[in-house]
Amino acid sequence: LNNTATLTTVRMQLNSIKVLTWGGRMVYTENPRDIEAPLVTRSLDPRYVPRMLDLYQTLVRRATEERDELEIENVLRPGHINHLVAVMITLYAHHERQLADEIYQFIQDTYDPEGPEWDLPLEEFIAYDVNKEGWPIHDYAVAWISAAIRSGLIFRVSGQDAKYQESIRWARRLYQLYQQNAGQSYKISATWDQFFAGELINLLAQPRAVGYDLPLETRSRLYNDVQIPGHIRQMIYDPLQAYVRPECEVKGVDFDKAFPAPPGIEEFRQRMREAQDAMPGTGKQPSPEP
Repeated sequence: LNNTATLTTVRMQLNSIKVLTWGGRMVYTENPRDIEAPLVTRSLDPRYVPRMLDLYQTLVRRATEERDELEIENVLRPGHINHLVAVMITLYAHHERQLADEIYQFIQDTYDPEGPEWDLPLEEFIAYDVNKEGWPIHDYAVAWISAAIRSGLIFRVSGQDAKYQESIRWARRLYQLYQQNAGQSYKISATWDQFFAGELINLLAQPRAVGYDLPLETRSRLYNDVQIPGHIRQMIYDPLQAYVRPECEVKGVDFDKAFPAPPGIEEFRQRMREAQDAMPGTGKQPSPEP
């Protein structure tokens, strides 16, 4: 490093490890409808978090050998804290609670940040942070809620019911906090049930696209689990058919036995048709309630 390029170089290296932290886990999913267009998704990779913390300390130490220590700290401190808080909340949503707590402690030990919120237990700190005006951005909130729901469903299908309940509780709390705080144009358009159903269909229809390798038998157990309300099954059944019935046929699995149609599916479909017909511009009104 030289005196002129120190901060630029440090920032480039830190931003690179940040990118790996946020999206270092890459999953390749074949697309049977178009073999030339596979789906590649990226997600948080917790393996890079300890490396990120070590790299930051190493780079700051090297930079301060050439420039004023206070200058380095003042320039890098706010961005580093903000990034660590976002990673911490993401880890908490993924139920990586110990690592999230280690980051919380690292921030306090390294920066001694001011404010009463830093004296709160970790979950209450996160709740406080999510409830701040103008934060988080929509994409972060959606990612955190999605991660908590998916983690919970995986816990459920693997027999860890206490963690399932805890994850879903936290996902719902995050959803409610964000909806209360977000401006009208930034709110999540889906209801809680719609959001939950969307994450469930992701796991059942294309689990590898969201980072999980779930065989059909496991997905069938999750679909039929007593914790999945009947109205949620109604919401996901038709899109599930579109994706999973062909897969079942290829693998010799009876789709109708593995993923039976939920009671009331025809009535649900009728309500959906009526709601669609009543949308602005159709000139139609839904039939009256019986």
